[in-house]
Amino acid sequence: MKTRDLIHRYDSSVAYWDSIIHRSVYGNAYRKLFETLASRHWKEGQIYPRRVLDCGIGTGLLASSLCSLETDVELYGVDASMEMLKRARSRLLANRLHPNLAIADLVSLPFRDCEMDLVMAALVLEHVARPIDALREIARVGRPGAMILLVTTRPNAPDLPFRLAFGYKPFEKNQVLDWMTQAGIQDSYLCPLPGLAYLFAQAYIGVRAD
Repeated sequence: MKTRDLIHRYDSSVAYWDSIIHRSVYGNAYRKLFETLASRHWKEGQIYPRRVLDCGIGTGLLASSLCSLETDVELYGVDASMEMLKRARSRLLANRLHPNLAIADLVSLPFRDCEMDLVMAALVLEHVARPIDALREIARVGRPGAMILLVTTRPNAPDLPFRLAFGYKPFEKNQVLDWMTQAGIQDSYLCPLPGLAYLFAQAYIGVRAD
């Protein structure tokens, strides 16, 4: 699907991505995911997400889930859809957050090298023509030791109508882990999402190499 057509589809489907169904399935899963990451990494002082970039921020669900747990965050977000950014800004401002949002492409992020402590991207890598290029760019803006968080669609997810509507194809676990290694992301592992989200998506955690 052409980029322009994909952006139009996302612009016109904002209501779904911010629907009660989507928020109930993914919102709870994201909160529990960040609680797990906090207990494994941040509370031990290994990594603290002070400056955070959400690539493909969508309606801001992932970012707001993080900020409900970690309040001292300088949040940045990019998306190709202006309507998504409008909804994200509204959600985050309602939660007393003041994000720095911008239209941008994942393969050309408007940030300097080594700026971020955490770079994350949820349900967006499937829509990039060359995922490895996006992952290299994601790694580039993370500082050495920064956490990289990806959420991708499970290969056997019951989401055929959405695959047809948005023209995406899910990735196998080994392919994602291999791309992360090629992009300079090390110590990567799969972290299943809890609850109903488990049926649809899975998370990958890694660290930007020195």
